[in-house]
Amino acid sequence: MLITKKQNYLKRKTLKKTALLALLPLLLLGVGESSVAGFSEPSLDHRIVGFQMSAYDESSLRASGNAQSNDRDRYSKNISQFYLSLPVTEKMIVESTIVSESISGAFPIYIQPTDIRLDSAGEPINPDPLVVMSSVTEEDVRRKLSTRTTYFHDSGSVFGSAGISKEDDYRSIFAEVGGVLHFNKRANAIDFGFGGSSDNVTPLAENNPSSAASHGRESLSAYAGVSQIIDRNSTVHFGLSFTWENGFLSDPYQFVGSYSDDIFIQTPDSRPDERAQLVWNLSYRLFLPARSGALHADYRLYQDNWDVVSHTLDVSWNHSLPNNWQIIPGLRYYSQSEADFYDPYFLVSGNDGLEGSSYSSSDFRLSPYGVISLRFKVIKDIENWRITLLAENYDSDQDLGLGNVKTVNPALVDFTFFSIGVDHKF
Repeated sequence: MLITKKQNYLKRKTLKKTALLALLPLLLLGVGESSVAGFSEPSLDHRIVGFQMSAYDESSLRASGNAQSNDRDRYSKNISQFYLSLPVTEKMIVESTIVSESISGAFPIYIQPTDIRLDSAGEPINPDPLVVMSSVTEEDVRRKLSTRTTYFHDSGSVFGSAGISKEDDYRSIFAEVGGVLHFNKRANAIDFGFGGSSDNVTPLAENNPSSAASHGRESLSAYAGVSQIIDRNSTVHFGLSFTWENGFLSDPYQFVGSYSDDIFIQTPDSRPDERAQLVWNLSYRLFLPARSGALHADYRLYQDNWDVVSHTLDVSWNHSLPNNWQIIPGLRYYSQSEADFYDPYFLVSGNDGLEGSSYSSSDFRLSPYGVISLRFKVIKDIENWRITLLAENYDSDQDLGLGNVKTVNPALVDFTFFSIGVDHKF
């Protein structure tokens, strides 16, 4: 009996270590981030229940950009998130997440230049265009339900997840499977996954410039990565992911403004119906016991067949303080190039985005710009309770980008984000 108990103890201890090691490359890569964001990591030993409330608020249009609407107010969101993690067997965890997100505010519809005259270099004389905002203030509620089951074995783990997200004009069904495999005496691990989604967009009539009542799109994705434990205090992870989107990828609520023979017209946003996206990730973690903290550094390179290239550098310092306090300041830099059919407005035709085609878009999310985001997180552990506070300030600007910008898109967004979360292990 004593031998059996000892064997069971050692086996369970090995599975706990396996669970932690299996989660490591996923956390490095960011896989599953939406399901555990703000909550304690899932555990084979405890049930975890958590609740998080967040507030997202976009800044009003900048004074340098004119606005044609009732006001300059943009989106704001209030988000409630419930999380539950249950160890159903000695080797299996089931996680569930419920998200409710209320959205309100106006959004940019199109950009119109205030002066279409060009100088000798072919640049606009007055590069301060007009942002035309939606006349209807959108109010919507997004609800999302997802579940994930993870099975841990002696060499790693496998998981499967699925969920549904629904708004008044949008519905998405998604699923993913993957796993982690350790080798080389657990000094290395391979993580992999495959996923897909099926979406349907039914634009609301009052804001829909498109004649079609409903649109569908699908996506398939795959990722793979390898992690290396360098020494007892440092790890590195390299990952590669690929996503293929097919179907209706245009924004049904946006127009493209263009001048043709001195007549200003608006045509619906039109984008290719296929998009291939490739992402390279490099992550490094360094624990410094003497400093009671750990350095997290991540670099991300993104490329797609719309000619968008982006670079992301994210650095944070996880510092432990007495009495179970943690503070985590972080800095994120982002820069992207423009899509090859993007322009804030077109002075010849709205159909010259791609040579020989009819693609064109003025969406600021496809424009060239850069971002600096500052965040600060505080974590307090009180016995089996954890309280998490997070504040983030996001600033975007064309001057922060790595490339040159001929015409600024005045609809670039700045926002603040605050959240508070409480979770309990039992």
